[in-house]
Amino acid sequence: MPPMTPTSATLLMTIAPVLVALVAIAVLSLPSEPTRQRFSAIFVAGAGAAYLGSGFGPLELVFCGVVTLLAYRGLSDYRAIGLAWVLHSCWDAAHDLWGEPILPFAPTSSYGCFVSDFWLAAWYFAGAPSPWRRETWLKKLSEFTAILQGCTLVALVCIAIPAQLLFNLEDAIAAALVSHVVAVAVHTYTVRNRATRDNWILGALVPFAIFLRGSVRDTSSPNGPD
Repeated sequence: MPPMTPTSATLLMTIAPVLVALVAIAVLSLPSEPTRQRFSAIFVAGAGAAYLGSGFGPLELVFCGVVTLLAYRGLSDYRAIGLAWVLHSCWDAAHDLWGEPILPFAPTSSYGCFVSDFWLAAWYFAGAPSPWRRETWLKKLSEFTAILQGCTLVALVCIAIPAQLLFNLEDAIAAALVSHVVAVAVHTYTVRNRATRDNWILGALVPFAIFLRGSVRDTSSPNGPD
């Protein structure tokens, strides 16, 4: 195996991909269901082929095949699309460390995709809720804060820890941990009279646990709420 050549990450290099992911989520939310889910499956299938010829030889074809299968499953289950983006983010990190960047003219592009793809994955694991439906956020504040604490937990475990340990981003873990604690506190306040302590702990330690249990929405429904 060739030696690792990780990008030395900076705060700007990390924040910018998050903003890109938020813009992408806003755009992907525009179509109503089931068009949103179908397009999302096609989108992640195309992303799976982005690294063909980028340093890992036959493994690139294997990765593309796995993502394509997940994209097909994603036509009926958003969690499969979320898993596909998780794998793509891990593939981004691998290419930053050992392979070639996703954009040959931008050496830090794979690191940026590593960050942004996890945020896309978090959104899909939460059922791809539309940020354009203002009444949903106002009427279901506890649902919004559950999504928020899930995103901050993903950011802590999947982005901040490797960013600090592998990509030399100072204080990333501390910043992400504080963000998650704040998100958990806000969510706990919104459900203080409607949830047990066990549910609070589960939500704080398992990303989108409330959604994966199906207690808020059925993430496997292709015609779920917009």
